[in-house]
Amino acid sequence: MLTHTFRRNMHQVASFLTSDLDFRPLIEAIVREGMYIHLWYPEGKTNKELIYAADSRKPLTAQDVFSWCTKTFKEQYNHQLPIVSS
Repeated sequence: MLTHTFRRNMHQVASFLTSDLDFRPLIEAIVREGMYIHLWYPEGKTNKELIYAADSRKPLTAQDVFSWCTKTFKEQYNHQLPIVSS
């Protein structure tokens, strides 16, 4: 990813889906090269240093993941998210 950022083979925005602090140096290097980094992370399981290394961040929810699924997947076997009541 760093090589592609450096060579400008990518658009100016990259998204990471991780909670692993080992990626912080990579994220920081990519940001220094001018790439805008959006981090999706599991809330409560991600180090704040990683969260703040990105340009923008959003806790990852089951609804987010489900929204990325294809219509075929959602319809096959009637995949649905559980209803959460407060």
